[in-house]
Amino acid sequence: PPSQHAAAGKPHDVLTRRMIRSLAVLALVLVTASAAAEQARPGAGQERPARASELSPVAVGTLRIDNARAIETLGKSRNASVYLDVRNSGTREDRLRAARSDIARRAELHTHSQDGAIMRMRGVTALHVPAGGRLTLRSGGHHVMLMGLRRPLRPGDEFDLTLSFARAGDVAVRVTVVALGARRRH
Repeated sequence: PPSQHAAAGKPHDVLTRRMIRSLAVLALVLVTASAAAEQARPGAGQERPARASELSPVAVGTLRIDNARAIETLGKSRNASVYLDVRNSGTREDRLRAARSDIARRAELHTHSQDGAIMRMRGVTALHVPAGGRLTLRSGGHHVMLMGLRRPLRPGDEFDLTLSFARAGDVAVRVTVVALGARRRH
């Protein structure tokens, strides 16, 4: 009979409504807690270009390295590029031969080249730092390619990178992660 079916369904409906209400309250608590934690994170909601003090220069012998930066990673990206400037005030050229960092499984020197209408990226064995000149690692040109990142890169993060030069030897620099679209310091 219909009355038995309705009676049997009624406790089920009440239980279902209570579960839905409890799940909704739980979801609201989790969303609120997550938003509060995000707001409490230093620099939250502030995408800003890096300041000069964050990109401090390093001087070794006749080389001065500054503006070391990496762009934040998006999504599940496991690779990133590092850009920087190397100035050589000496009378002899030097060569950047390698890079390494604990933040990635591998670091390689790369460059871009135009092949007809296609821009190609390829590894190189060294990058020249001319005497009395400079080497600029920049987007669309020479850069250090970090492959197999061990963690995502977020704006404001910093990590160590060791550059190996033929004459100057190993030079440790601190790299600052900047937001996508942040302006480079001149």
